Amino acid sequence: MLTLDILICTLNTRIVRIPDLLMPEKKGVNYIVSFQYTKDDYLKMIPESLEQRSDVMLVKLRGEGLSANRNYALSHATADLVYLIDDDTRFLPDTVDTILETFEKDEKLDIAVFKTQSYAGKDVRQYESSARVLDSFSDFLYVLTDDMVCRRARMVDYGLWFDARFGLGSHYLSCYEVQILLADAHQHHFYIKYFPQPIIQTSAIFLPRLIFVDAKVQRSFGALLYYYYGNMAFLKAFGFAFHAMRRKMAHFIPLFKHFMEGIFYLRGTRNRDMA
Repeated sequence: MLTLDILICTLNTRIVRIPDLLMPEKKGVNYIVSFQYTKDDYLKMIPESLEQRSDVMLVKLRGEGLSANRNYALSHATADLVYLIDDDTRFLPDTVDTILETFEKDEKLDIAVFKTQSYAGKDVRQYESSARVLDSFSDFLYVLTDDMVCRRARMVDYGLWFDARFGLGSHYLSCYEVQILLADAHQHHFYIKYFPQPIIQTSAIFLPRLIFVDAKVQRSFGALLYYYYGNMAFLKAFGFAFHAMRRKMAHFIPLFKHFMEGIFYLRGTRNRDMA
């Protein structure tokens, strides 16, 4: 029987949410709560109930940066499968069964991508209706962390981690850390497949939706293009900005400028661990 570690990343006062998120104890399923804090005062807010559950491991990390927090949680995982979620999620009644059965049916599966819903039970983005293999930039572009469950051993074998230059809390970029991870996985020939089944609900906003209004998201997209396409990113960025202008979604000059800022930022930073 496969085992599952559910990795929950939280920051400062949000630690108080965690007990209400957890499901009843289930054999083979454990939680790793990675508590990132910026001041020691937040340590006093840790709910006692977390330390009373045998299926919960609480680890603490001082600092900021969601990608760094996720990597810290991953470093403590030991199960066959890992599922990284944020602290604003709710499990569905069949979440665990869906995950385990999917991987048990296909031993070659490395990463399974499912569906995430809002609290109202609506899909948070447009998902396809049929299962299929994911193997391209466009396939990966809108995948959420909450969508994705990974086979841990494969991640360990290939040193697959989140790039801390991307993600909430990083000082210059704000998102697309999941897309970077999937790009790395694809480069190592991971078998990645989408399944049209919901496994979780969230209240979070899908940050890349702000690409036409948020400069940090635009910089992040430029950096993602460079990570994936190399020098072809300049042409890709131009084309995206031009089509956005034609559709009257954004002004060309500021959009292209922010894409360029992201591209040159990534070209100038070789350390993936920097926040």
